[in-house]
Amino acid sequence: MEGVILNKKALFAEYGTNDISHLTFLMNQRNTEFFNDFRGSFSGMYWNRGADNWTVFTSHYGDGAVFYYQQEGKFIISSSMEWMAEGLKLNKVNYHVNEKAIYYMLTYGFMADDSTYIQEVSRLLPGHYIKLKETGFQIKPYYILKNGKINLENKSEAEIIEILDELFIRAVKQEYEKDLEYGYSHLVELSGGLDSRMNYWIAHELGYGDSLAVTFCQSNYVDELVAKQIAAYWKEEILVWPMDSAKHLYDVDKCTRLNFGVSLYSGAGSELHIFDSLDMQKYGILHTGQLGGAILGTYIKDEKEVYSLETAGNYSGKLLESYSDNSYSKYENREEYLLNTRGLLGCLGSHLFARHYTEECAPFLDVDVMDFCLSIPLSKRINRYIYKKWILSKHPEAAGFVWERTGDMIDRSEFYLKWKQIKQIAWDVITHPSLLLRKIGFPVKAPILSDYRGMNPMDKWLKDNKDLQMFVGEYYRTHIEIVGKFLSPKLMGDIEELYMQGSMGEKTQIFTALSVIELLFANGNCK
Repeated sequence: MEGVILNKKALFAEYGTNDISHLTFLMNQRNTEFFNDFRGSFSGMYWNRGADNWTVFTSHYGDGAVFYYQQEGKFIISSSMEWMAEGLKLNKVNYHVNEKAIYYMLTYGFMADDSTYIQEVSRLLPGHYIKLKETGFQIKPYYILKNGKINLENKSEAEIIEILDELFIRAVKQEYEKDLEYGYSHLVELSGGLDSRMNYWIAHELGYGDSLAVTFCQSNYVDELVAKQIAAYWKEEILVWPMDSAKHLYDVDKCTRLNFGVSLYSGAGSELHIFDSLDMQKYGILHTGQLGGAILGTYIKDEKEVYSLETAGNYSGKLLESYSDNSYSKYENREEYLLNTRGLLGCLGSHLFARHYTEECAPFLDVDVMDFCLSIPLSKRINRYIYKKWILSKHPEAAGFVWERTGDMIDRSEFYLKWKQIKQIAWDVITHPSLLLRKIGFPVKAPILSDYRGMNPMDKWLKDNKDLQMFVGEYYRTHIEIVGKFLSPKLMGDIEELYMQGSMGEKTQIFTALSVIELLFANGNCK
């Protein structure tokens, strides 16, 4: 087993044991998919001696990555792609670059299905397990993240909010009690958004003090300012890590060795700097607000989008026509597609970074919370409607701070926020006329202002930082030369085009792919 079982003590009590091996034995006797009753971030293998078979499983949301190879009677499994490559070499298996995985990284910024950078190796998807016997190999689902599992048709809005609050509080308790079980202090990510705020806020309402909040962003960005205000409200400590130096962008190879390029290396660089600066022996779980906006809110902006199934959720669109992508075809609607790909396979890739230091959990990822939230009608989740109603009715003091997403309070009307947005757009056009010319069809170069704003304005850093400019150029030249022999001429041309025309964010997509290919292919039985 790897990871953390948040409800282990409750399961011990239910089954009358205090030994994890005995617990899994007893649970397996009742249900061979016993891991469905676990809560938390985990992966594992179980040998059923009586049936003479192995079961390999990952968590409901799949952040405990499991990679596997199965061909010609050989089965290799690992939680590390680097070890997988070593296993293939030891077994004298020739393996090949999976160019589709590289295109996924260059467009999505993560793997949109079970692909890895090695053609012969796959990733076990969230909520799935492998049943391995002498006679065969099967992959089965035990949990699917989808809409409408719970019938809420007869529930009023007030009743929905009440049940939501009970489930969320229970999930928060489970996380923080796990820290106390081992005598750890609490470590909590905090920003100007709602997701981490509600984890932190409700934990403090429940009396879980002795916590260190951590936040990382561009100096004096609203995330920093609001996080400090909230920590001060609860008279708690906070560690602020300014990202202005962009030093986390230099750690390409360190990051890809930790998460094997399943998602962008740049997404967790600052988090690693924080881990390296702290005595992590003092702290338990890293508590976050992961996927709160996608689960209690939604990735969907308009109900009309729901059944529009096409490629979405990608960080870059420049190379989408360079390869065939039908990763969306297995899903019933756009929301389920985005949740399972951008959410579970993309955003939760950061958990693989954290796992080398601690475990990462979020109450929004609790199975009961997820199933309930995704059963709330979409109309009530769009624009965070029910999310904001929940905060205002059950935890109103938490609404007394600016929301980073809008730069305003959460009780502001949608009309007011839209008017504020229009004024900002007008100002942007006045100060950057090229934006308007590009919008109406003139082939002019115009800034992507979002790349110059926000918690990590990477293009601004690249423009202002000569050391970063030198690093970017040198890293690309060195690694494209090393990796080039493993790639097709077409892919090499696409990478060159994206590097020359792309933003700093798109360059980090390129660097992630190049680094992983070097890690897995520069030495070995590969082609």
